[in-house]
Amino acid sequence: MSLLYLLLWMQLIGSFKLRTTTDFVAFYAAGWIARYESPSQVYNLDSQRVVEEHVSGSSIRANQVNPFVHPPFVIPLISLLITPDFVNSYENWAMGMLLLLMISSLLLIFSLPYLGKMDSLLLFLSGLLFFPGMVSLLNGQDSAILLLGAAIWFYGLVKGKFHIAGIGLALTTIRPQISIILAFPFLFKLRRIWWWYCGGIAVLAATSILIYGVENVQGFLRILTVSASGEGYLINERAMVNLLGLLRTIFPGFSPNVLRYAIWLSYLVAIVGICLLWLRANLAIEYYVTLAVIISIFFSPHFHYHDLVLLLLPLFGIMRILFQKGVATGAALALSMSLLSLFMLLNHLIPLFHVMPYVLMMGLPVFGFFLTKKSNQLNL
Repeated sequence: MSLLYLLLWMQLIGSFKLRTTTDFVAFYAAGWIARYESPSQVYNLDSQRVVEEHVSGSSIRANQVNPFVHPPFVIPLISLLITPDFVNSYENWAMGMLLLLMISSLLLIFSLPYLGKMDSLLLFLSGLLFFPGMVSLLNGQDSAILLLGAAIWFYGLVKGKFHIAGIGLALTTIRPQISIILAFPFLFKLRRIWWWYCGGIAVLAATSILIYGVENVQGFLRILTVSASGEGYLINERAMVNLLGLLRTIFPGFSPNVLRYAIWLSYLVAIVGICLLWLRANLAIEYYVTLAVIISIFFSPHFHYHDLVLLLLPLFGIMRILFQKGVATGAALALSMSLLSLFMLLNHLIPLFHVMPYVLMMGLPVFGFFLTKKSNQLNL
């Protein structure tokens, strides 16, 4: 798998057309503006458009701009890795995100019961090479930061270190729609996590304001309305891997505006539902994480393939249950993870509907329910 990913990377970085149509163009524009121009203009679509035209070497219509829809606290990292050379910047960003993926994979390994060195290494590599994570690297996205926050949250939860869990959740605000649905239940139970979450957000917001001023925070809030509109700006709702993407694919002729209202309503219902699960259902923490993450993905109003790296949390949650029952080995689970990544890669390469992500989103909760409710042993 690693060799295949390397070949894909070499093909992408060697092709002007491929590398200038990735999401990294938006990150490069933001980093360039912050470092070489005026940080207050990072969320200015006209300023982004000028930089993106320079990268692509051609003019871009206003609604063809790839907007930078990420919170201000990411900007210092981007501007640190940006250079005048686009390819060099792309490589710097990919290496930085790969390092974060490695840290996240280590945290997920540490969240498991003690394993031997070889089993730990195999599971570490299978988590690191999980296909959506590699998609995020190839696309120049920052999903590694989302995964890092979620992995810290998961580690803190299963280890009973609730301050760590809250800090991890604060980092997931890089995707506010995911962060809200994961964090809100802790307002009602284990409030320590909620307050650490709020404190973490306050620190991130204050840091952003101190470094770049209140204009960027306001600009970020304005740019979120562009993303929520679903129209133009390369948002591509049909490519989303969530309920909205599913409905836009199944009902291509249906009014997109009506679907968006329905999705936002279902998102609010999902928040209420996950809060009730947390309050009333006596669930193993690993199974709760499985349900919470999958519900947050499926009902999110905005969710693309690269962020499916979050599925590592349900996968490692199921692993914890299997290890606690003593019915699986690290080698067998690492092989299963590798095969899963291979199937997801094949599904991604073949021009078919994204079947595998939805299979996982349906299958993992069912399998987790079976594991936590049935006492019979499994042999893997």
